[in-house]
Amino acid sequence: MDENNSTINLKIILNEVKILLKYLIASYFLILLIAFIFLYNQKDSWVGTIDINHISLKEESKYNKLNLFSKYIANFPVIEKYNLRLYLIEELNNVNILSRAFQLTGIISEKVNEDDYAKVLEQNRRALQIQPLKKEISLSDKVDENIFYRVYFSNEKKKNIKNFLDILLSKANENVSQNIIENLEEFIRNYEIKLSYDIEDIDVEIKKLGNKFLYENNMKIEFLKEQAEIARILNIETNSTETNLSIIDESELIDINTNPYYLRGYKAIEEEIKLVSARKNPYLYSSEINALRLMKNQLLDDNSKLRVEKALLSSPLQTKEFVSASYDLQTIIYNNTKFSSLSIIFTALLLCIALTILLIILSLSMRKS
Repeated sequence: MDENNSTINLKIILNEVKILLKYLIASYFLILLIAFIFLYNQKDSWVGTIDINHISLKEESKYNKLNLFSKYIANFPVIEKYNLRLYLIEELNNVNILSRAFQLTGIISEKVNEDDYAKVLEQNRRALQIQPLKKEISLSDKVDENIFYRVYFSNEKKKNIKNFLDILLSKANENVSQNIIENLEEFIRNYEIKLSYDIEDIDVEIKKLGNKFLYENNMKIEFLKEQAEIARILNIETNSTETNLSIIDESELIDINTNPYYLRGYKAIEEEIKLVSARKNPYLYSSEINALRLMKNQLLDDNSKLRVEKALLSSPLQTKEFVSASYDLQTIIYNNTKFSSLSIIFTALLLCIALTILLIILSLSMRKS
């Protein structure tokens, strides 16, 4: 009886093993089939990285003539290596430049209709990443000196990465140059407008001071006429005081009670009236007006525009030699992010082993129950 039971149990176990093997073989086949299908349909995926550093001190020194204007023109835009690099990084996110680079490299087809273009452009923009990084070895106390930018771009085709980055960086570099030139030209235009306003203000002030001078001069003439009339009535022909007339301040002329002016005699006063009446040109007698005229002439002689234009021509800004940052397309590092065949097969085998263990555990637990 025991032998019969043992035989039956052995048959049951063998039958279960056969069923288990069928499931395992089917599962193995399915897993490997999925792995090979994934491997066959898997597209290449490359990521290219390039580092963007600031230009050298030698290159920066080419803008020294332009930067000199910041010493005597307030708020004059200074061109520094850190600013140039930052301008380039900003332009790398310029939608128009990105769109042009995608089209020229064929990453975005020109046949894409306008309705879908914005969506396609946004999808491709995500392939570009820019990350500021700190240098492992600090060469300076300046924060900007120890920072560089790393640009990542991913694409299915390796050649597209270099072509895209080349066009993108070139176009961005051109935009930086153009923006700086436009900024300088706008600054000079505003500077000249301010000069014209300053000259207008000085002219207004000169006119005010001139009118003030003529008014005070006329008041003095009227005062002198009165004093001359009094002197004639009193028959005071010449000076009858012991005061040295040359040291009397003109502010004392109106103080008749303490220092009567008619005592100088009508002859001297009438001669003074002739001299004062001849003062028709305020510029000859007002130090304030002359100071303003000198200031106006300095503004009229300002040739900052010509000097800036000359310094601009001596800089690389308007030439093909202009570079806003330091980078080398030959140093692009390429990484293939595509799953290797070995890793996919190894993962499939691990799944098969895990599935085998799981089915054995389930089979044993079912037999016990």
